[in-house]
Amino acid sequence: MLVVVLFIAHFWVINLFNQAILDEAERRAEISADGVINGMNMLMVTGMISNPDNRRLFIRKMGASENVSELRIIRAKQVQDQFGPGLPEEQARDDMDRRAIESKKPQFQLSEDHGMLKLRAVVPFIASNYFRGTNCLLCHHVQPGSVNGAASITIDLTNELNKIKHTKDLLILGHIMLQILLFFAINWLINRFTRPIVKLQSTMESMQLSGSMEQFVPVKLEQGEQDEIGKLGLAFNQMSEALSNSERSMKLAASIYQSNADAIMVTDENNLIVDVNPAFTRITGYTLDEVRGKNPRIMQSGKHDNEFYRHMWQAILNEGHWQGEIWDKRKTGEIYAKLAHISILRRSDGGVYRHVAQFSDITEKKQKDELIFWQANYDALTCLPNRRLLNDRLAHALAANKRNEDCGALMFLDLDKFKTLNDTLGHAYGDMLLVEVARRIKSCVREVDTVARIGGDEFVVLLENLGADIKDATQAAAHIAEKIRASLSTPYQLHDKMHHSSPSIGVSLIHCNGESAEELIKQADMAMYQAKEAGRNAVRFFDPQMQQSVETIAALESDLRHAVHERQLQLFYQIQLDHTHHPVGAEALLRWIHPVRGMVSPAQFIPFAEESSLILDIGHWVLDEACRQIAAWSHQERTRDLVLAVNISARQFKQPDFVEQVGAMIRKHAIQPARLKLELTESIALEELDVIITKMHALRNGLGISLSLDDFGTGYSSLSYLKRLPLDQIKIDQSFVRDMTVDSGDAVMVKTIIDMAHNFGIEVIAEGVETAGQFFLLKQYGCLLFQGYLFGRPVPLREFEALLQQTGSSAT
Repeated sequence: MLVVVLFIAHFWVINLFNQAILDEAERRAEISADGVINGMNMLMVTGMISNPDNRRLFIRKMGASENVSELRIIRAKQVQDQFGPGLPEEQARDDMDRRAIESKKPQFQLSEDHGMLKLRAVVPFIASNYFRGTNCLLCHHVQPGSVNGAASITIDLTNELNKIKHTKDLLILGHIMLQILLFFAINWLINRFTRPIVKLQSTMESMQLSGSMEQFVPVKLEQGEQDEIGKLGLAFNQMSEALSNSERSMKLAASIYQSNADAIMVTDENNLIVDVNPAFTRITGYTLDEVRGKNPRIMQSGKHDNEFYRHMWQAILNEGHWQGEIWDKRKTGEIYAKLAHISILRRSDGGVYRHVAQFSDITEKKQKDELIFWQANYDALTCLPNRRLLNDRLAHALAANKRNEDCGALMFLDLDKFKTLNDTLGHAYGDMLLVEVARRIKSCVREVDTVARIGGDEFVVLLENLGADIKDATQAAAHIAEKIRASLSTPYQLHDKMHHSSPSIGVSLIHCNGESAEELIKQADMAMYQAKEAGRNAVRFFDPQMQQSVETIAALESDLRHAVHERQLQLFYQIQLDHTHHPVGAEALLRWIHPVRGMVSPAQFIPFAEESSLILDIGHWVLDEACRQIAAWSHQERTRDLVLAVNISARQFKQPDFVEQVGAMIRKHAIQPARLKLELTESIALEELDVIITKMHALRNGLGISLSLDDFGTGYSSLSYLKRLPLDQIKIDQSFVRDMTVDSGDAVMVKTIIDMAHNFGIEVIAEGVETAGQFFLLKQYGCLLFQGYLFGRPVPLREFEALLQQTGSSAT
């Protein structure tokens, strides 16, 4: 490209030089022609022009100038018309002469003849007003601006041509020398700059063809190369070396990634899978194509709740990583356990770029660990916890009981005459018996309780969370122990053999006295031997006082079962009056007259009855006896209008056929339903309120029985019940009445209850009225019905009827 530019510049300079010489020659020729014309004008002024010899002499003299090869004068037509054609040589002889005269412009012609370069110029002579004296034009009748003739001059330009050729030769020589110089300069530049670049290019092409930077060979740099090319080569070597190291690291990482025994899963910022390694496919069964772009939740097993995943993601986002065990699902649907570590890769701006999860299948390991744990902590025959696990749970239970101030119990069970079974029928039958015993014991306790086999035919039961009250805990433990004893005393069908067995059970209470696990087991073991010494098939408590308490309660419960059938239960009656001291009814109160114990307080036996089914039998008897008494009173004028109130327990009321039972009793004794009032406690409405309300409507509206809410004000939601429950009456609890004359708070509570009941159209009766002050204040507050020791204590039927007679008026 540079050579082409030099050639163009060379020819342009030569052409410019030629043009300059030509322009100079034309200018000289035109000046010479002007000189000739001016000379002719002078000859004309002097009159010498009319002599042909003078003109020839003038032309000859003017033509003798250097380089002038020809000079002549040309007459125009108007001159020929005035003065004649003149000399032959003064005629226009070619087109160039005529063009100059006709165009009034100088004409030039360059020609070469026999190696000589000639320039011919024809310059027209134009008449001018400013010529010397204007009279010349007037006299000769010449118009200004007209052409009188022309001067033709031919100049020899051979010397200039030689100069041009010489100059051209010099330029060509200079051009050739410049080309040579450029050749060497370019060659040097190539060697200096292009060759290193070619090396770089060659190296880069080799790297491209190989497709790897791992075998990179640095470009060899000449010593001392500190210019831009040298710096470029050095930078290239450094960059390539860094890329080579990076590629080796990436290949190593890829090799580790692909060959890692742990599964690796990579997800994007939206937690969609972008890559997995072969171990992932081996563990989960999913290939990369099957999971790419999907959320890992497709592998969830369903064993973890949302809270588990919420905590996991909270740790990942806040701490950048999380590690733990997860149950997932393979492609086949099989559930497996994995130990996973999940971390976050972030961008420079802190945003999430990738999530990387690495996990291993630990299912087999967990199974082995679970087997080892099970073998170490469970009995192989019964699958119950063994002594080791029992001790561990007992230690935790003792710590929890101490922390929560709670009570528990430990039972030690031994099968009676178990050795005889093994000796007579063999160990196979003994094992069958032990398995069935374990099943029966577990069926008698709660899920939270522990049943353990500590050896042979010895079992231990750990009961927790039996309550803070030691007496209640003792009763609960005794109840469960008796349940177990009864269950284990039932005959066993062992293949083709029917076997009878029974347990001896020792119980030790856990009540924050600082006993150790060994001491508790020892105490329960001692109590178990006491049970054996007492004749086997028995339950014994370690604490002598507690044992006495349990025996007393058990005896009381046993006696109560007989009391119903042996007519030991009686109804006492407490009178109810209005504000004028007029009897309006009575409350039937249950009393137990034991032939040995004497009068047994309801507070002693009612709680046990309510915990068992005895309350249903007792409640049925009380209701039937009350209806019988109403029927008997209906034949006496003094008592026929009395309303008899009967307390109904929540368990009795919730019987599905309770309404039918009451209806049957009313029909059986042919009584007026309005004479029967059922007193209910708020506990009946603690659950299934709609069902309770429906049943109350059936009693009140269907049968015509009146309903009263007992102990009002002591429940959980007493006020809300006033609106929903179909009540005829509420009874103010005696705890409010007792202190209302000395406690303003109780007085306000009583007045509030009365006011609210009246607002709802419900009758109010106050119980526990013992003083005239209470009676007066209650009347002042608007209460119209009363019950209490002020009017009469609960008494047997005869005393009650005598009390009615003392009032001096009939019941209304």
